[in-house]
Amino acid sequence: MQISYIAKSVAYNDYDGVCLFVGRKEDETVPFTFYYFFALDIDQQKPVKMTFQRRGKPIVSMSCPLDDIKGDITLIMPNVIEFSNSAESVNLFAVHNKSDAVSFTYTATDGTLKDFKFPLAGFNEKYLEQFI
Repeated sequence: MQISYIAKSVAYNDYDGVCLFVGRKEDETVPFTFYYFFALDIDQQKPVKMTFQRRGKPIVSMSCPLDDIKGDITLIMPNVIEFSNSAESVNLFAVHNKSDAVSFTYTATDGTLKDFKFPLAGFNEKYLEQFI
């Protein structure tokens, strides 16, 4: 199986930032997995709240546990998320396309709440360039 990825990263200094990798099978147009890698002072035992926004207004918000891949703090999410306590589901590809930013609210290692805003400008265009 051939896999294709696109990536977008945002840093706010030399050490801190967030990187998004989106993976898809080469014979499909829709991604199957979203990976967010965090270079932030996150308490990995606490969930991260993701809020997708359009012009500063929330579209979808969810709390997600973190993964650790070889020492990297990571949030790994399938394209379609089904909630265990509801019949609702979220298509992350559609939400990424409708949003202009994702806000991550997390607990820092010192116990304080922090927020990192990840702009999605250019995500749609970069994803579509794979098919040209």
